[in-house]
Amino acid sequence: MARMWNRRSLVRTSAAGMGIAAGAMWLPARAEDPTPMPTVSVGESGTEITMWVQDFGPAVDAFRIAAQNYIDAGNDVKVTVQPIAFADLLAKMLPSIAAGNEADIMMGYTDWYVATDVSKLFLNMEGLIGTQAELEKSLFASTLQTIDMPEGSIYYLPWLAGANGVITSYNGAVWEEKGMDPASITTWDELVSAGQELTVMDGGTMNRAGLSLMTPMLTLIKNWIWQMGGDFYNGETGEWSLNTEAGQASLQKIVDAAMGDKPTMSYDLSTIDNEYDVWLQGKIATQQMGAWTIGTAPDELKANGMSLPKLADAATDVVYPAHIGVITLSRRLADDDAKLQHCLGIAKQLIGADALIEVTNSYTGLICVQDVYNDPRINDTKFGAISKRLAETTWPRSKWPKDHIANPMPASQELDRAARGEISVSEALSRADEYLNTQEKDARERLGL
Repeated sequence: MARMWNRRSLVRTSAAGMGIAAGAMWLPARAEDPTPMPTVSVGESGTEITMWVQDFGPAVDAFRIAAQNYIDAGNDVKVTVQPIAFADLLAKMLPSIAAGNEADIMMGYTDWYVATDVSKLFLNMEGLIGTQAELEKSLFASTLQTIDMPEGSIYYLPWLAGANGVITSYNGAVWEEKGMDPASITTWDELVSAGQELTVMDGGTMNRAGLSLMTPMLTLIKNWIWQMGGDFYNGETGEWSLNTEAGQASLQKIVDAAMGDKPTMSYDLSTIDNEYDVWLQGKIATQQMGAWTIGTAPDELKANGMSLPKLADAATDVVYPAHIGVITLSRRLADDDAKLQHCLGIAKQLIGADALIEVTNSYTGLICVQDVYNDPRINDTKFGAISKRLAETTWPRSKWPKDHIANPMPASQELDRAARGEISVSEALSRADEYLNTQEKDARERLGL
């Protein structure tokens, strides 16, 4: 039986990873009594297999269920599922791989690996778990395009995505109270107008943000530059260029939301600089932190979401999901065929319907496996219908620049300074470009590009 995760459990374990950690300038939510999740053992004997997973309740459940299902099918293994806090897992992953003591099966995020040679990190599963072409038939094809992966190789299995910056999540109770229908929103401008109407002011004090854009600023700007027909990264030369006419117009949208004539967000709403906590308190009507925040909201918020509305004059309708949670296998398994076959079997369970459908009882993010949404059982879980709608309206619009920036945080912080009125739009983008170009240059030199 799957462990049931209440909101307190989800808040404690989710905020640092499934949506806001990568690319966010605000600190992830820190829960009261952050009790570490215990390591779980599944099976009593046989080949011993280790699994590392972010200590996010639904993800831990999926790993445990996959291992149990594999054992129940008659396989003699003992599996240790070790939950690890997001920041600790990030810090642990690459050094452990370098030292050769990583787990056999690992959960991580694509943006952790973009500044490295992924072929030197993980086992190539091509021919072991299928071909790229075969995987694309069961996955949403775009999810295999996040990292440069040469044809004839499979170094990661796309799994789950919090989708920050590409999902508009909203407080359904507030929208309903105002007699407004989120389903009527088709463009970004319409969403801004709705946000202005949903904002609650008391004199010069904002008591409720109608549309908050604080956490995923860099992701939003990338979305808009692309939609305006521009670009921000040259894959040939590695040059970053956010400080363009399209980039300035994009950042100005965020600055206007914070300091314009009709602001829809305010830093004063939170004294601890944490947009996620403010969302949970019901003080934000609409936000862009990601699909995962829907399932963690209190029931009274009647939280729901929509794929990011495109700009009214968009030249192309695309979005950039910041990162994807992925499954990888240790390269050490190449030397132990019996263990390898067991790990492949468990990995197949992880991307199978049983484990992923169970995830949607507590998770509202996007599943990368398209076949799961074709299973009628998805409609019987608490959030299956929401997850399906968001995935099917987001993955087909998604693309990635395939850059080599593993830590965009300093660039995001420059954008945040512009939203606070500390520096100009042009200066913020110029500073962001300077940082990103330095990081890109260093990564490309390491990779021999």
